[in-house]
Amino acid sequence: MSTPTPTPDALGGRSPRQWEAYAHTAIKRGVASSEVANEMVAAGMPTHEAFAIAQKLLSQERKHAGLVLAVCGLWFLVATGVTISAFGTGGGLIWYGGVICGLVGTIYGITKLTRLK
Repeated sequence: MSTPTPTPDALGGRSPRQWEAYAHTAIKRGVASSEVANEMVAAGMPTHEAFAIAQKLLSQERKHAGLVLAVCGLWFLVATGVTISAFGTGGGLIWYGGVICGLVGTIYGITKLTRLK
């Protein structure tokens, strides 16, 4: 038996979709998913629904941060390899921009992964 969707008045003036957008923003800022879910429950959302939304959003953010880390890390390694081979042969491409962008993206991905709770 399904539970009826609460009305915005029963959820502290926000619709379930607005709560999901709020939770997404809060999790991206580094607020713990359990704190966000508890806030939704306090506003009247069913407990299982609030925790499911929070866990789904946390999982999405972790996947995104992992993808950024993997792509930028690979880019950093390739650019570093090309630059080192260029120094060894005395000519060729030197990818300073690729090395710097890959390193910055890798640091961003690591930082984002460690901030997600």
